[in-house]
Amino acid sequence: MRLHSYVLFLLLSMCVLHACRDETCYNPADPACENYDPCYNVSSPSAEFTASDRVFTRPSFAEFIEVDSVLIGTLVQFSAVDQSEDVIHTWYVGADTLEGESILRSFPYPQIQRPLTFTVTHVIEFPEDETCYPGVTSDTVTHAFYVIEYYEETKVLNQWMRLAQESSTDSIDFIFRYLLDDGSLAPYGYTGSKSVDLYLINFFSSGDTTIIPRGEVGVIDHSLFFRNSIGGLDGDLLIEESDRISFNYSTNQGAVSLRGRLIN
Repeated sequence: MRLHSYVLFLLLSMCVLHACRDETCYNPADPACENYDPCYNVSSPSAEFTASDRVFTRPSFAEFIEVDSVLIGTLVQFSAVDQSEDVIHTWYVGADTLEGESILRSFPYPQIQRPLTFTVTHVIEFPEDETCYPGVTSDTVTHAFYVIEYYEETKVLNQWMRLAQESSTDSIDFIFRYLLDDGSLAPYGYTGSKSVDLYLINFFSSGDTTIIPRGEVGVIDHSLFFRNSIGGLDGDLLIEESDRISFNYSTNQGAVSLRGRLIN
């Protein structure tokens, strides 16, 4: 019995040692291993870039939030994903050529007519990696963007939503509209005599309508922010991947967190 236990101990020890040796000697990132690959997990610089729309998330405070391809366009920041020191960046926006890791563009109305579709091309140049990417010294990425004419072209407006508190099975359906006071669509940059407001329809699940003035609303394609100084209703709504919704708001009675989805 003692001999049997001793043999079993030796076998287990050999297995452990063999596993450790395999882990040590078959790691492509370790120069001591026989399968060492100097290009393992090494990528060539990419010209990929992001677009961020500037939005007022609360009164007198604006920030840039990343979006996809639909822009409000008051002020947009295009930023390189790769911001290594040895990378040179050149941007082509329409007839304009710009340089730098990030650039700003605005689309003021009526100077620039809406709607507008345009492309941004980002070209980067960098030193050659003779070992992993011989002959590669540049990369180019082009994306198309759409600048809205009406606010309700954004994903967050004029879409029915079904949401519930995380601990509840009781859901509510409501919709946000951004309209002139005659019920027509509110165009970007409207300066006429009609008021422009955010309409929260069925927000309290009673066929109600809450109106928040334009000056207390911030909207981009997938996010909505409102701060109603008179009614004490504040909210932040985000449409995430797969049309999932995260919505946090507060009233004079306290804070509420809702989760749900688009149902249009």
